[in-house]
Amino acid sequence: MAAAPSDLIQSVSRALRVLEEVARADRPLTVKVIARRCGLNLSTSYHLVRTLCYEGYLHRRQDGDYVLGTKVAERFHEMLGAFGRPPRAGAVLRHLAASTGHTAYLARLSAGRVVVVEVAEGPWASRRADWPSRLPRPRRCASPPPIWR
Repeated sequence: MAAAPSDLIQSVSRALRVLEEVARADRPLTVKVIARRCGLNLSTSYHLVRTLCYEGYLHRRQDGDYVLGTKVAERFHEMLGAFGRPPRAGAVLRHLAASTGHTAYLARLSAGRVVVVEVAEGPWASRRADWPSRLPRPRRCASPPPIWR
């Protein structure tokens, strides 16, 4: 294993060791067991476990044992989204732009508004400052189409 960098923050390394040990365990762990497995002082382990619980990365059960908290699952979900979605979406947009010659957009709905997430310009893309004014106006009807809601 490579030598540790000189600017390593030991408390962060220790907290990560605690998380890794709790994640590896096949059952909930007490702080004493966590301290022994991580090679930490008991008081250090209590401080780290309390901090990780406060931040949501560990959860203290009623019997006093600890398991992973919900923040770990949230970070995992975000990681999957970061690795999985953008490259595939970008590749599809580039293919659409190349096939049609026009610009392809990826958008999502956020708080009732359409937010453009990614754009792939096609070879026939025109850059016009007035493009929103050139879009067709929504027609008046009893129930507007879902895209305009």
